[in-house]
Amino acid sequence: MAAQRGPLQFATAVLARLDTATGVLEYLNAGHMPPLLVRDGKVVKSLTGPHRLPLGVLTATAPGPALVVREQLEPGDRLLMYSDGITEARDEHGAFFGEERLVELTEHAAAANVSAPETLRRLTVAVLKHQRGQLQADATLLLAEWSPAGHLRMFPTLEPVDHL
Repeated sequence: MAAQRGPLQFATAVLARLDTATGVLEYLNAGHMPPLLVRDGKVVKSLTGPHRLPLGVLTATAPGPALVVREQLEPGDRLLMYSDGITEARDEHGAFFGEERLVELTEHAAAANVSAPETLRRLTVAVLKHQRGQLQADATLLLAEWSPAGHLRMFPTLEPVDHL
């Protein structure tokens, strides 16, 4: 940010922490697109809690308290975070990719029981196809799925494997 001069010397962000044992999500939105909560195959809401100013934006007054929001996730919930480079991706006619299309594709994948990594791959392909393979701006997607024991599957086990 320091290399930028003038009004572009800032960054939006969502800073989040997920307690993988309880499903409690704590997040702070610094002027970013609100994350989407996917539950039972549907986007049930945008996490539109209070925002703070983007990172790097200075004000004449002291900043207020941190605006950390808590959200209780349910087993199987997915959280989709994205930058405006996704929804504002333009096709050859200037039409935006849009949040509605992002939601539709996300719900379609969830309804088909597609894994989170595959859903993310499909979303990426759709955005790139919309832009004829050329990114026009920062374009970030992050899809996380929570289950109470999911984090335990990430650790190696010492149990014998019979099927090798």
